[in-house]
Amino acid sequence: MNRRDTLKTLLTASGSLAFLPAWSTNWRKTDLEFDPNVFTPTEQSTIKSIADTIIPKGNSIGALDVGVDIFLMKLFADCYDETVQNNIKVQVKALNDRAEVKYSNLFENCSQMEREAIFLTFNSEVADEKKFFNLLKSETIRGYSTSEEILGERLGYVVVPGFWDGCADAQTAAK
Repeated sequence: MNRRDTLKTLLTASGSLAFLPAWSTNWRKTDLEFDPNVFTPTEQSTIKSIADTIIPKGNSIGALDVGVDIFLMKLFADCYDETVQNNIKVQVKALNDRAEVKYSNLFENCSQMEREAIFLTFNSEVADEKKFFNLLKSETIRGYSTSEEILGERLGYVVVPGFWDGCADAQTAAK
């Protein structure tokens, strides 16, 4: 074991942690801005429809209510390299093509059940489709569960639990 190589690796790994995006936890819809030139408007609306398909609005709030679609656009534009972005573009086109063949409509214009059926076909043995399916599903769930509205307001998550009141009356504190 080479100690210098180990130290270099350790320093590189710890240094890269400092650059993780701070917006990826406890974020709000209004905090996010993304480069609209990465994805075309059709691709953006399809990704939005995928997020709505995975976590639809029901008795509780859905993915679009907390802005998961914007989270996904920013995440894919800022944190993933061009090969992943290109795979997303290819698979989004394939998704729309399948919707066109099966239902004579774009994916975003299909009903919830039709969108679910089409999207589940991407959970297949084809490697690129499987990566696309797993990526969109996991990042949609992560975006939804780490939004400020869900994490902070609905689940009651507190970064540092317990509170300290330094100005408490001594008589009250003694009781």
